[in-house]
Amino acid sequence: MAPPVESLRTGFGADHERSALLALLVLSPGIAEGLTGSTPFVLLLLHPLQLVISVAGLVALYGGGVLLIREARVRWKKGWGSVLLLGAAYGIVEEGFAVHTFFRPVGSSMGAVGVFGHWLGVDWLWAVGLTIFHSIYSIALPILLVDLYYPEVRTRPLLTGRGLIGTGAAYLAVVGLYAAVTPDAPSVELGLGAAAMVLLLLYLGYRAPPTLLSSPSRVPGRSAVGPILVAGLFFDLWIFYTLGGVPWVLPEPWVALGILLTVSLGSLAYLSRELGPRPSEEELYWVAVGVLVPLLFWSVVADAIILGTAVVTFLMVLFLLRLRTRIRSRETTPLVPPGALLA
Repeated sequence: MAPPVESLRTGFGADHERSALLALLVLSPGIAEGLTGSTPFVLLLLHPLQLVISVAGLVALYGGGVLLIREARVRWKKGWGSVLLLGAAYGIVEEGFAVHTFFRPVGSSMGAVGVFGHWLGVDWLWAVGLTIFHSIYSIALPILLVDLYYPEVRTRPLLTGRGLIGTGAAYLAVVGLYAAVTPDAPSVELGLGAAAMVLLLLYLGYRAPPTLLSSPSRVPGRSAVGPILVAGLFFDLWIFYTLGGVPWVLPEPWVALGILLTVSLGSLAYLSRELGPRPSEEELYWVAVGVLVPLLFWSVVADAIILGTAVVTFLMVLFLLRLRTRIRSRETTPLVPPGALLA
């Protein structure tokens, strides 16, 4: 049973709780913005004021979102199904309401998807892809990594009541600020549609059973190779789309959209079946590695264009190696029951 919220400021485990909170604030924007090169943190070192403003905004946006969703998972006693649903809601809020990329004119988005899949004022392939991307890379993956690094506080809130209110206020404020300064705001009709989708995802995340995505049985005797490869399929497919391959191979955008959804949902079903109801820390670690490997490779390649992404990659690899060491050191004396991280 988790300790009372008021006790989280002091006492045994308080250092781990603070460290876990800071790790979430760093990992979410670091993965989604740093590894992708969307925000060139290293280049911004040449412009200290711009760096401070960018980091503050991204920490409030990404960090606020991932903290709120983690708190919801802990306080509502939910599982990874709820995390992914709430992460999808986060993706729509960021890309739809904050920076308006879902509603940019034809040709404004990245690569082929900027002219492929527009309908009724929405870039559908980009919208669906970014929603899934944020659900996985901005929300679920940082939470999983912090769970594995600090299993002692996995089921504990990291925010006090005031901290929860302050985090929510900062998150809403930065969303409003981005929305005010970013062009291509949605029409009233599109805004209402996006808001309805966010509310639906929040409701589904609240109502989803903790066992959603937890298979009642597993395939015995399998290695980590399958989960590693399958976990990265979504990003591999997304890179293929953004580099311009879609129109040449799949001339119908709705076919491409169907493939993207099928691969994403099929990967989740496969991982659920492979891992079963009680995966070990070792297995969850390799799933996290599988999700990250394509992005790490992309980051190294992107460094030729956006200087500094390889630095972020190096730091992430060091983190993964350190995490691997911590997990191995706990194998003889586990801090949590095997498989409890899935709950």
